[in-house]
Amino acid sequence: MLHNVTMVVASVISFIYWLFLHGKMDKPIRYPELTFITHCLNLVFMLVDYFIVAFPVRLMHTIYAMLFTISFFGFSGIYYLCGGTDDYGHHYVYPFLDWTTPVKCVRAFFGIFFLHCMCSVLLFGLYQVKRFLHKIYRGDVRRNDDGLI
Repeated sequence: MLHNVTMVVASVISFIYWLFLHGKMDKPIRYPELTFITHCLNLVFMLVDYFIVAFPVRLMHTIYAMLFTISFFGFSGIYYLCGGTDDYGHHYVYPFLDWTTPVKCVRAFFGIFFLHCMCSVLLFGLYQVKRFLHKIYRGDVRRNDDGLI
């Protein structure tokens, strides 16, 4: 279960960072190598691990990844309410979590939930392909009368 959660969360974090945050934040990137390792190589290593291990993937485990997202959004709200700021005086963790415009945060929340669902379905599909290829390799695929797999 935790493997599924980490796969989905790593995918969502990488997609969000590279699509919406990289180069668009008004902060300088202090350590570009660390940013690359954190937001790109993490997903690459997770995908390699995903294809090597034989853990089952369940679509219902998406709920646990969503609970992680709920807790992070809750943290960002508490951060804003307590007056938290970063080194540059910003009162948000990420620009799309700026609670001075709650509509923007709610849109981001539902968008990230949708992305969780899409990543979970994609990983489940890859899991099914992986199982099918394993059955072919082992010779367990049965043919029906039409010769179809």
